[in-house]
Amino acid sequence: MTEIKGISVDEWKKKICEEAERLRPQLIQLSHSIHDEPEIGFQEFKSSAKICDFLEKQGFETERGYCDLPTSFKAVKKGTGKGPVVAFLAEYDALRGVGHGCGHNVIATCASGAFASLAKIFVEMGIAGEVRIIGTPAEEGGAGKAIMLERGGFDGVDFALMIHPTCGGESRNYINRNGRASGSLTISFTGQSAHSSAPATGINALTAADSVIIPVQAEYFALEGISKLLNTIKIIKSKLNPALEIEGFLLTMYDSRLRQANQIYDEVKRHFQELVFNTVIQRNVKLSEAPSYGVPTILYDADSTGAKNHLALAKEIINRNK
Repeated sequence: MTEIKGISVDEWKKKICEEAERLRPQLIQLSHSIHDEPEIGFQEFKSSAKICDFLEKQGFETERGYCDLPTSFKAVKKGTGKGPVVAFLAEYDALRGVGHGCGHNVIATCASGAFASLAKIFVEMGIAGEVRIIGTPAEEGGAGKAIMLERGGFDGVDFALMIHPTCGGESRNYINRNGRASGSLTISFTGQSAHSSAPATGINALTAADSVIIPVQAEYFALEGISKLLNTIKIIKSKLNPALEIEGFLLTMYDSRLRQANQIYDEVKRHFQELVFNTVIQRNVKLSEAPSYGVPTILYDADSTGAKNHLALAKEIINRNK
């Protein structure tokens, strides 16, 4: 399609960009206002209200409390008939103790501006379909989108779009179709305590496990404990859990610049060969910081080396078990 209603697609794009430019001062003010009053997941009452107020001033009706979540919302602009449904997703929760370090004020503002600009020109274009903006609370650890998905919040949506700010001082305008999602669960195991001198007399989590990953810190002292752990696994396997297997050995706190770390990796690889994961968990500041904020590394900083290492490990485990 090169033209719509006798006007080139490039001209329509220009119209949309001009509308976004017209909204620029209001959008910047909205972003700064959200940034100045950070709110954690499911508590974003002021932030969601500010976005809805902005949308309503542009002439759109908003549905506050969408999906029975007090800080969620939705606004819709319909075209001339049934067609593709495009949704812009807005995130606006902050990190506990940090504020908007992840730029959710920017995400929310860009979604609002994109929706408002496209929705207005969308009517002039006279095409079928629907444009939506959906406010999604609690991205930072609260799984807001997962709750909304279960409640039908994205039913009928053909394309869901959002932006995420980056850093580094360079322009990175690209489309990324990859996605990451995480959830948390609590597993309770009731066993029987035992002294380390007689582990077979107790029942621990290894009794219920299918396999075990053995982390090995890249220090020589860590090598000393491997034989004892292997002996424990052997005893449990022979007496309590015959199906227990070693998933692999994982090198942790690894620093490739240190000769000792490389020597330990080679030593473990020489002894256990294919059981050693190709992925290593490198020393990383973010891995140390994340627990102090009570969140996993992938939620604290998904772009950190530590988070990327763990994602690579997950992929390797999945590939091994295909």
